Amino acid sequence: MILTDNVLRRTFMFLILSRAFRSVALIFATLALPLYLATLHYSLVFIGIIYFFVIFFNAAISFLLGMLGDRIGFQKTLVLGELLPLVGLTLIALTVYRPVIIVGVIVSGISGVAGGLRGSFSPNSQAFIARNWNKEKERVSKIAAINAVAGFSAVFGGILLASEYFISGALGPVLAFRVLFGISALLLAVSVASLSFLKEKRAPLKRHMFLKRESGNYVARIGLANLINGMGLGVALPLFPLWLAVRYGVNNYIIGVLFSLSYITTAMAALYSSRVVRSRDIDALTVGSNTRVLQGAMLIAIALMPTFWLAGLFFIIRTLFYGFGSPFRSVITMKGLDASDYGTGISTVGLVSRFSQLTSGFAGYLMEYYLPSTLIFGGVFQVFGGIAYGKLLRKKTDILINQVSK
Repeated sequence: MILTDNVLRRTFMFLILSRAFRSVALIFATLALPLYLATLHYSLVFIGIIYFFVIFFNAAISFLLGMLGDRIGFQKTLVLGELLPLVGLTLIALTVYRPVIIVGVIVSGISGVAGGLRGSFSPNSQAFIARNWNKEKERVSKIAAINAVAGFSAVFGGILLASEYFISGALGPVLAFRVLFGISALLLAVSVASLSFLKEKRAPLKRHMFLKRESGNYVARIGLANLINGMGLGVALPLFPLWLAVRYGVNNYIIGVLFSLSYITTAMAALYSSRVVRSRDIDALTVGSNTRVLQGAMLIAIALMPTFWLAGLFFIIRTLFYGFGSPFRSVITMKGLDASDYGTGISTVGLVSRFSQLTSGFAGYLMEYYLPSTLIFGGVFQVFGGIAYGKLLRKKTDILINQVSK
């Protein structure tokens, strides 16, 4: 399908709208789920085991949707991918029956990092952008704009969590969480409706089953770096809101305020990355690698902080590196893929990243053994993951990937 500039602008507007509502819903759910499960008296170990299955399910679905997107179009798979968390959050809101809650948590696929860009990424969103916008700088600009909107919208997800502190005074903590999960489900329904208005360029015919050799070699190198990085994130961040509550004894309101502040800094960093890339040539690989190393260093620092506010300060600094570096890493991934492999290639990279985060299953054990160990472990692995990212992709044959071209 040939799309005019006006159609592309309208499509991007609806994609932005979807990411905004999605961000509010998923940020709240990502922050609230471990706290809600603890409120229901699930043990730390059992929560970690649940997250193991959540990440496994999410990884498998994302991979399948990526392969399907190369064949039927990314707009359709974006809608399919959004329906699963909608169903999951609805189940969580409707009952306190343990088997149904566990099914809802797993089906929702809500796991991983409650970072400010959590709502901007979904199966095939990056592939959709790559198909509709061909120039690298345009892709960085679009991704950075989506990240900024998702980051600012994520603030309201943090506010939703903070509001639980006040609502629980009237309804009790369990019912307060259920009401807020219901609101999140409604927000996801608006996101699904917005995605139905997206238009997509005609896909090149895919004549191969999986990936072309060149795409496969490139994905393998990115995947290895993301494997190291993801192993650290899986241990450190899915249970991080609960880690703060256990480590410093703070309530949900304080945790919500901290994350809301971090989403503002994430969005500001994403906006700045968009501005920088429009004004000069950038060595995208150096930015992507170094910001990841610095994120890992901040995790180690957080683990060693004696007070909540010092830990919060380093956490907010970490989000600056996260928001600035993420758009560059997204474009680096797309740059090395054949156009017919966008969905499969990006979803394969995501599959490796998500499966590596199955280490979250050990987070509960580590927290009970020695609380700071989860962030120290995660930080060390992310530092090495950032170094590996730069080393594995810094090849002479990839010289065009290292710079975001005009």
